[in-house]
Amino acid sequence: MNQPPLRPSPGLVPTPNRPLVEQARMARTIQFDAPVTAAHYIGVRAAFALGDGSVHFTVLSAHNDVVHQCHSGAILAAVPSPDGKALLSVGDDGKLVRSSAEGSPEVLFETGGRWLEQAVASRVSGVVAVAAGKQVTVLTEGGRGKKLVFQAPAAVTALALDPKGRRLACAHRDGVSLYWALIKDSPAKTLHWKGAHIACTFHPSGDFLVTGMLENALHGWRLADGTDFQMRNYAYRPKHLSWSSKGKLLATSGAQVALLWPFEGKDGPMGKPGQQLPSRPGLVTSINHHKVDNLVAVGFADGGVHILRTRDGADLWISGPSEPFEPAEEPLEAGTAVEALAWSADGMRMAWGGQDGAAGWIELIK
Repeated sequence: MNQPPLRPSPGLVPTPNRPLVEQARMARTIQFDAPVTAAHYIGVRAAFALGDGSVHFTVLSAHNDVVHQCHSGAILAAVPSPDGKALLSVGDDGKLVRSSAEGSPEVLFETGGRWLEQAVASRVSGVVAVAAGKQVTVLTEGGRGKKLVFQAPAAVTALALDPKGRRLACAHRDGVSLYWALIKDSPAKTLHWKGAHIACTFHPSGDFLVTGMLENALHGWRLADGTDFQMRNYAYRPKHLSWSSKGKLLATSGAQVALLWPFEGKDGPMGKPGQQLPSRPGLVTSINHHKVDNLVAVGFADGGVHILRTRDGADLWISGPSEPFEPAEEPLEAGTAVEALAWSADGMRMAWGGQDGAAGWIELIK
């Protein structure tokens, strides 16, 4: 196997029988008392949103962690704020909360009791969108500006903003509705496909929209002419979708390997096979492309975390078991699935968190 382009801690030679989180000087493992529902980097701190409503901003020393109780119930989704300085979280208490390591949490919006289950934000436009059932609320200026409300045809199960942060995609049963986020009473353009769409993402160019489906498949549309395509036969629902830095590859969870689809040219993946990255076996439950390099972080159903190089499959074992639990087809019963993966803005740090509260982060150098 070729030498991977990143390694933890100067002078460290990784050994094959121990995960890197146990060898690197700049690494930490954490055991939370609740499931990790989201993880993101806010500056140099890894921010973990938990099922008990708390947000933990962590550094190497636990004594310098900052913890906020942001919600009275579970956090259901969290995203970085448009300015990158805080975490925006939503939960079953119906609140949108902004929190950071520098100050007290701030409630930006609340529904009066209806669950807020989805959230998305754009650094480009400053738009923040949240969803409660069929109702989608768009907030400008990072959540502190004017409010626009849209009504989707069915309960919204995923949100996405295009690269300019102006076109909003609302996934729901039997399709996706598109709105102009900053135009009041913007009429919906609906992309139809029968089934439950549980994840959605715009291509970095804005030319394609792709959804992950409860029916263990991907569906996509070329937005210029509405041509659609489908990738089937996943082992599990592909909930996590992540683009490479220039949009040439879409990495997806839900298969027994890290599966990437090519998106070069006007036809995207149509008529092209997916790329399977060789790695230890196991169901991929989360996946996240590196910000710049041809690397992808992969989380498995049994708690394993690896970094793979996309051009040749070179593998760095970061955390978790070296071999998958048996039977490989039903590992989710263990409750250890890695549900959150995050890269720092500079691509030198990576964090992860799982259903059982097991979490950690590692700092990498070139």
